[in-house]
Amino acid sequence: MAQQALSGAKVGILAKECDVSPQSIRNWVKELQFAELEENYNQTLRALGEKEMENKMLRELVGR
Repeated sequence: MAQQALSGAKVGILAKECDVSPQSIRNWVKELQFAELEENYNQTLRALGEKEMENKMLRELVGR
C-alpha cells in the first residue's frame, strides 16, 4: 500500500479498499521513505569508504 501511495494513488481510496486508516498508510509511507533513505545513506558510506581505501593505496604506491 505504501508503494501505491508513493506512486500517486489517493490515500483515502487505498484506506477504504484495504479497511485501514489513512493515517496508517501515511505512517507506512514515511517508514518506507526512511528505510530507502537509510539504505541510500549506507550505500554512500560504503562507496566513500572504498574510495578512501583506494586513495590511500594509490598514495602509498606513489610515495614509494
